[in-house]
Parts: sequence; C-alpha cells; structure tokens
Amino acid sequence: MEIIIEIQNLGLLKDFKAEFKSGNLYYIQGSNGQGKTTLLKAIETLSTGIVPKGDNLTKGETNGSVKGTYELDGANGVKYKVIWNLTEKTNTFTIIDPSTNVLKSTSRNNVIADIFKYNSFTVDEWFAWGLTAEGRRKQCDILLNLLPEEAKQEYLKIDSEINEQVGTLYIKRTTENKEYDKIKAVVDSNKLSEDEEKLLLEKDKINKDSEEINKKYESALSNDRTTLETELSTLKESQETKLSQKNKDILSEDTSILEQQTLIKEYEEKIKTANKKIEECNNKKKISIDIFKLDIAKIANRKIEIDEALSKLIVVDIETIKKEKSEIDTKITNITLAENKKNNNITNNKNLQTKFDIIEDLNKTIEDKRKRKKTIIEENKLPSDLIIIENGEVFYKVKDGKVPFIESNVSYSEGGMIVANLMAKINKTLPIWLIGKASEYDNDRIKEFVKLAKDNNGIIIADRVIEEANTPLTIKCIEN
Repeated sequence: MEIIIEIQNLGLLKDFKAEFKSGNLYYIQGSNGQGKTTLLKAIETLSTGIVPKGDNLTKGETNGSVKGTYELDGANGVKYKVIWNLTEKTNTFTIIDPSTNVLKSTSRNNVIADIFKYNSFTVDEWFAWGLTAEGRRKQCDILLNLLPEEAKQEYLKIDSEINEQVGTLYIKRTTENKEYDKIKAVVDSNKLSEDEEKLLLEKDKINKDSEEINKKYESALSNDRTTLETELSTLKESQETKLSQKNKDILSEDTSILEQQTLIKEYEEKIKTANKKIEECNNKKKISIDIFKLDIAKIANRKIEIDEALSKLIVVDIETIKKEKSEIDTKITNITLAENKKNNNITNNKNLQTKFDIIEDLNKTIEDKRKRKKTIIEENKLPSDLIIIENGEVFYKVKDGKVPFIESNVSYSEGGMIVANLMAKINKTLPIWLIGKASEYDNDRIKEFVKLAKDNNGIIIADRVIEEANTPLTIKCIEN
C-alpha cells in the first residue's frame, strides 16, 4: 500500500507533500510550530472523512486543499483519491470512486467508513478514554468490533445478561438476594432463646406437672371445703336437735304450770305453796331459756369461727396452689409460642434454602457465562493477557486485578505498543496507525514497532519533536 498526501494552505502548511509506504515506521518530525500536528490531523481526516471543526485555512488565504491518493493492495489494485477542499467559508470532502470515477459526497461520513472501515484513535486518545466510564465503553466497542459478527453478538448477548449494572441475571440475583436477606432477618429475629430451647426440652415434664397441679388444685377446692361444710352441717343439726328438745321441755313446763293452776283451784289452801311452785317453775323456765339462748349464741359464734377458718384455710391453700399453677400455665403458654416460632422458622428456613439454591444456580450461570465471554475473547485472539473487558468497559490487567487504562497506570511505551497491536487488528483495509510521541519509546520498543509494521503491512506514524528551533517539518522512515 502507498499513500501520497498533498497539502495546500492547511494551518501552518502552505505547500507540503508526503509519501508513506506500508511496512514502515515513520517519524513526522520538526521543531514546534512547523505543522506536525496539522499533518497528523490531515492524515486522520483523509482516513476517516471527518473534517475537523474550526478555521482550517492558512491565515490570509482564501482557498486550500488536502489531496490523498490511496493505492490499496487488492485483486484489482484499486486506487482511491480523496480530496478535502477548504475555502474561507466552507470545508467540503469528496472521494473519487475508482470504478466509476464519480465524486461522492461524504457529508454523512459513511463513504470512507464503508470503504476503509477505519477506526481513528491514537495512543493519547486511548489513554484519555480510560479516564471516564463513557470512554472505557468506547474502548470496549472498538475491541468488540474485532470479533466476528456471530461471536460479537454472542458476547453482547451474554453481557446483557451478566453486566453488573444492567445485566438481567445480575438484576434477578440482586432481587433474590434482597428477598433472601428479608427471610433471613425474620429467621434471625425469631431465633429461639436458651430459655425457649430449655422449655421445649422440658415440655413433657412440664405437661405432666401441669396435670398434677390441676388435680391438686381441684382437690384443694373440693376436700377442704367439704370437711368444713360437714362440720358446719353437724353443728346445725345439733342446734336444731337442742332447739326441738328445749321446745318440748318448755311445753312440758307449761303443762306443769297448767296442772298447778288446776291444783290451785282445787286446793285453795295450797295457793301459797302453788304460787311459790309457779314462781319456781317460771324462774326455772327463764333460766332454761337463757341457757338455750347461750347455747344458740355459742353455736352461732362457732359457725362464724368455722366460716372464718374455712375462708382462711381455703385462701392459704388455694393461693399457694394457684401460684404454682400460674407458673406452670405460663410455661405451657411459652412452650406454645416457642413451638410456633420453631414451626415458622422451619418454613422460613425451607424458603431460605430455596432462595439460596436459586442464588447459587444464578451464581453458577453467571460464572459460566463469564468464562464463556473470556473464551470468546481468547478464541478470537484479543489481547486478554493485558486487557480486561468487564461490564462493557475496558481495563488494564494488573497482578492484583484491574485498573483503568490510563497513563498513570500504564506506561506510555507499554500502552502505545498495546494500542498499535489493536490498530493492526482493526485497521487492516487502511492500515495507518498513529502511535503518538516518539520520545516515549526506547530503541527496543522502536524495533518492535518496525517489526509490527512489516508483519502487518502497515504504516506506523509517530510525532517527534526536534528541540533545535526552526527545524522544518520532514518525514523520516525508521529502518531499524
């Protein structure tokens, strides 16, 4: 391949012509202000069809042009001619189709792209892209374009599934992890305490104690009350018996009084004696009644004493038993609560295991797909030993992982060699590779570039600043 570039009134270059042949490394060299950058921009413009913004004309001029002739190696020895015309007001870009000799507009920047499939980037641009996520995604797009279409589509499909930001499998795993954490939080909050564990272990004994205390409680209520009520009933019967007997005695005394009254009538002479007897009977009746009342009062008092004893005895015995019963009832309730927690945890643990299995399956699927992505890169001989593509972004591989592909992480010399190798893979139809500052590469690296150019039939171009002032712009072919 041979490239001839002719420049009229472009920036610092008023009249300049350069030739580049494939298989060589070239230095565009000269002191500052001689047009090195202008020439590099012209080469890039003729290769991409993208006219730089701004005033490109040499100051004071009204017309200018950049003409490039590309003699590409191919079956028909096709020879394209690209013209970039400049005026004071407009920049136009055209390409002559070698088969029809018809000028075609490249205002849509697609004619050059369709013919040359040129990916325009330099070492400095590559380093700059590494500073931002957007730039790293741009790096990724360039690398993926190296893949065969089928492999690229497979790679992109896998990435849409396992990308850590937007991948469907990652999103699903994140959702499952959140649900897992919720269930686990419930399980942890319902974890049985030592006391609850102990209660469940003592469940049978506590149930047996509960049965016994309930019987004891019922027995206390029944037996103690029955004993006192029996005594009270006996006292009542005794009271009624005495009352009945006393009534009989009183009736007998009344009969005696009547008999004495009759005797008084019959024996008036015995009135005094009878009256005295009556008085004695009345006194005796009074004494008997007083004694009876005293007995009744004693019985009533005893009944009160029994009621009080009954009340006190029941309260003391029942309260003691009630206390024991309450403690056991509380244990029974706590056992029920602990069993409910345990049963709930059994269910939740099953759900937790199900979620864990789902997450593990997702992890395995993601890992398998990650390995497949790596295999796709390796099978298509992308520089996977130095570059990592992760989540749609490019990183530089280091011993402990990955870092952004920027000059503070990768030496300019190392980065330039990596980018040049990428260019050799990407720009095959129009193999022009701009590798930046020549001063950043030592002799060994320069030899590597020369070999790369020869092995890939490419043109490698570097910018070399000459410190001596007013050194004109020249093109130097590096042989070694």
